[in-house]
Amino acid sequence: MVSNFLLSVIIPCYNCEDYIYECLSSVYAQIDDRVEIIIVNDGSTDRSLEKIDFFIKNHTAREIKVISQQNQGISAARNAGINMAVGHYLALLDGDDLWENTFWGKIKPILESKSVDLIEFNANRFYHGNHNIRTPVVMVTRMGFLDIKSLLDLRDVFQRNEWFPWSRVYKRELFNKVHYPVGRNYEDVATTPLIYNEVKSIYSLTDELLLYRVREGSITNTPTRKDIDDVIFALATFREILDKSDPDAANILAPAVHSTYGLLRRISTNVHGYCFFDADQIKKIKSLTLPFSKNERISKRIKLYFLREYCQLNRIKFLIKNKFLRR
Repeated sequence: MVSNFLLSVIIPCYNCEDYIYECLSSVYAQIDDRVEIIIVNDGSTDRSLEKIDFFIKNHTAREIKVISQQNQGISAARNAGINMAVGHYLALLDGDDLWENTFWGKIKPILESKSVDLIEFNANRFYHGNHNIRTPVVMVTRMGFLDIKSLLDLRDVFQRNEWFPWSRVYKRELFNKVHYPVGRNYEDVATTPLIYNEVKSIYSLTDELLLYRVREGSITNTPTRKDIDDVIFALATFREILDKSDPDAANILAPAVHSTYGLLRRISTNVHGYCFFDADQIKKIKSLTLPFSKNERISKRIKLYFLREYCQLNRIKFLIKNKFLRR
């Protein structure tokens, strides 16, 4: 089907009654008739759908579609929106975040050229209730067009290891083979690197085009045991890319692998009180990280080789410390 839409904006929403109207307003105020908005109500139990319906009733000049489904998580919501989208490009925006008012003015001229697979840009982080205090989320440090001939051209991307879905605009065909893993947290780490591995051209903007809201109780602020398994699942993404590439690609992917492993250790420490993995997790971690450790310091490589013993030592130190603190 031939579509006249240049861009589809996909907005998953789960219990965003306090934010969704503002989110939609930030998009609607900028777009023209070549943009469609797709809202995926992921089984909200609050008044989110009521707020969405009210917005649509009062904003009829643009194409707005709504998908309502049982709660399946943000990955399933994004996949549903992507499957419905007919725009040549896709933008992903969470239901509690906002476009900066310069977003469409900066993005549209690049999309109209249809010469890039992906556009990447920076964002601002703000805390709920205060738009005025912002901190930059820097993912792009160079501006302009980049022709991708090999994984080597993506060295800076894997060095940064920032995989936020909302900090890119994607050619729709990039999602023909890549899907967000349903039921997983840290789904961006498991998906965005695979997309970069498919792109042939990138346009980078150093502008901050999105406002990322930080809320108390978000997934990244309240890690659980499940998050440990989900980050291990995401680590497998880099091994998948390596298996499809030249063996020398390990050096390019290594910074992202080690950064993600560092995230895994921090989550484990927050969950257990010390860094600990069970036997099955240790087996997976070693198989997914050791191929990228050739150029690491010997001390780090030893800790990976003897990860089981390292975890046992951490547990003993934790128990001894707690015993003395209780005295």
